[in-house]
Amino acid sequence: VRIDHCPALLRELDIETLKGKGAVVTGATSGIGKAIATAFIEAGGTVLLCDRNAAALDAAGELGDRAISRVTDVSDESQVEAAVKEMDADKTSGSQSP
Repeated sequence: VRIDHCPALLRELDIETLKGKGAVVTGATSGIGKAIATAFIEAGGTVLLCDRNAAALDAAGELGDRAISRVTDVSDESQVEAAVKEMDADKTSGSQSP
């Protein structure tokens, strides 16, 4: 899914709307999840990409420095909490590595 296929979403999001803000996107390596993550990043946001597919998350590095990838099973609350804590730690230390 390409972001230019979502014109309504593009109209709503712009660089000023999400600049400096963060979002968590689940299922972020394909389909709607990837399109949403891409839109948020293009609008200036930082995105925590959560997915169970480690190989696909590695490939998601193409989204740039504002994409933080974490292998996460969102049905396990402790994994979600750990991913968010890691993202916060990365933002604090300035190292947003996938």
